[in-house]
Amino acid sequence: MPYIGKPQSADPITVNASNIEDGSILAADISSSLGDAISGSFTTVSSSFSTRVSDVEAGSTSKTLVSSSAQIADDISGSLGSNAAVIRSLDRTTISGSVTTVSSSLASRVTVNEGRVNQGVKTTDSPTFAAATITGTLTAQEIHTEFESASILFTSGSTQFGNSSDDVHDFLGNTISGSVTSTGSFGRVHIGASSVVIEDNGSGALGFRTNNAERFSVASNGPITFAENVNIDASRTLTVNGDLDVDGTTNLDVVDIDGAVDMASTLNVGGHLSASANVSIIKSNAMLHLEESGGSKAYLFSGGSFTALRTTSNTPLQFGANYSSADTMFIVGDKVGIGTNSPDAGLDLRDTMKLQTDTVPASLIVGTNNTTDHTGQDSALAIDFRNLSTTNGVAGGLVGLDKDGLELSKILLVTDNHDSNTSSIRFYTSTNASQRSEKLTIGSDGGIIQTRGKYARFSGNWEILDVVSRSSDSSDIQSSACFADNRYGYFKIVIPYIRATTDGADLQLTFLYNSGGGLTEEASNGYYGHKQTMGHGSSGYGGAVYDDASQMTLFTNSWSDTAGGIQGELYIYNTVYHDTSNFDTSIFSAHAYTGNGDRGNVYRPIGRGELMGYNTGGTYGYSRDSSFFRLNNARDPDHWKGFRLKFNTGNVAAQSRFIVCGMPL
Repeated sequence: MPYIGKPQSADPITVNASNIEDGSILAADISSSLGDAISGSFTTVSSSFSTRVSDVEAGSTSKTLVSSSAQIADDISGSLGSNAAVIRSLDRTTISGSVTTVSSSLASRVTVNEGRVNQGVKTTDSPTFAAATITGTLTAQEIHTEFESASILFTSGSTQFGNSSDDVHDFLGNTISGSVTSTGSFGRVHIGASSVVIEDNGSGALGFRTNNAERFSVASNGPITFAENVNIDASRTLTVNGDLDVDGTTNLDVVDIDGAVDMASTLNVGGHLSASANVSIIKSNAMLHLEESGGSKAYLFSGGSFTALRTTSNTPLQFGANYSSADTMFIVGDKVGIGTNSPDAGLDLRDTMKLQTDTVPASLIVGTNNTTDHTGQDSALAIDFRNLSTTNGVAGGLVGLDKDGLELSKILLVTDNHDSNTSSIRFYTSTNASQRSEKLTIGSDGGIIQTRGKYARFSGNWEILDVVSRSSDSSDIQSSACFADNRYGYFKIVIPYIRATTDGADLQLTFLYNSGGGLTEEASNGYYGHKQTMGHGSSGYGGAVYDDASQMTLFTNSWSDTAGGIQGELYIYNTVYHDTSNFDTSIFSAHAYTGNGDRGNVYRPIGRGELMGYNTGGTYGYSRDSSFFRLNNARDPDHWKGFRLKFNTGNVAAQSRFIVCGMPL
């Protein structure tokens, strides 16, 4: 017979009657291994099976069968819903698992449960229970009880004790606690066995009673009223109608005592002690004692014929006009300081001083009782004007002011240069504030300078610029800087005595200059002049002409004896600017040129001489030599510095000397 089982190729095998030789399948035709491949057991078909199938096919069965889609539509209603596609796809390959047989006790168990739950217990239900025991946490938004409990808890957290004013509440614990913001409302509070009561006394005040008697009350606006003699009002003023006995230490900020105060001991005041009337200490040798704790002490006391204010341990005594401001007057030892706490004189004033009196004339007297003769000393009695903050500048002065305090005139003592110890005295005058200016200055060199910084001109008065002398014989004698100042119009050389060490020597003059290379003698050439000699022993005259000489001869054939020597004067011009700008054009109306006179590099010295002495040559004897001269070498006036005198032979003898004077413009 054909093979039944797993096909040997991928093509399906079709089995029909033509494939079976005898037209039936017997048990013998089935492989003995089929039983091993099929689990379970084979049950013999009922003998009525064929009859029942025949009835179904004939339509004579009493059972309703599905005959058409119309019948399905009549017998099955509804739809598969959203899972229709899934349900239609179910078959034996997609359904797995097993079906467990329902326990036979299911029905009885359901009956028992139905007897236990007789109401809904869903989250939307409101069940009723006879009692409930909860071992965990009960969470509820609101709890209502029908039993009268000791208190009521509200959803806000508040608690109500009792429901009428006659309720009594016992707190059996030792402590009733709460936070700092806790509040309570009681009509009355009893403490102990009701002997102490705190209550509203009916007048809007908090009353405190003991033994049924009110002792004090606190009003709603603050005043405290005591039952006897004591009251504290709203401004916190304590009023005591009877005696106040304070045995210990009491701190009182403000005390108002209407009557007298009798103190048997010390009154210690930690703050200020003030009085609207006089404070008197009346006793023999009365003393007011001021002492800083652990510090200095001060005493104000009266000893009968005197009153003294003193300190101890040499501590300074200080005075001030304002308690919160710095003190301004200090007594330190035996010195008094005003404006300084370290006075270095008997009276050390570091501020403006004003002396005012109605007495005319007002005077400031500085005197001494010392009878010692101070003649010839630097100073016997002096007012010391001193600048203590800087080394140069105004040291002091005298100022003339009007009644409004406007400076109209003043004399200033000025330290021009501290290092070189130079100073000046300056005078200021004015007719009003805008015109006040320096009018006169006495310089450190003794020169008097008028307005605009120019030296004052005193007609006929020479200013000494240099004094030169020799203590031993020397090759020459000279002044090196007498022409260095343009304040002068011309110069005079006064020769009291000059002598040569050799008879017949001629006195000669040369000029000195400095153009930047140091002091140099102009002695090459360029001197032009004429000298004439007049002698007592001859009626004639002698003379000489000098043309482009290397020096100018002033006196010839001098006598070298100590009884001899040469005396006389020389005048020198044109070595400075000849500045005339000092003269006031408002006084000298024709004075039009106000420049300094500098003409540039064109200045040539010119001069004249009048010298007398003994002429050892010829018959002149005692003679007078008159001369004039010019140096024809031009230079800037700032370059001309001085001159030199020497003899053509020998040296300048000891004790020779001259004085240089300048005529200020």
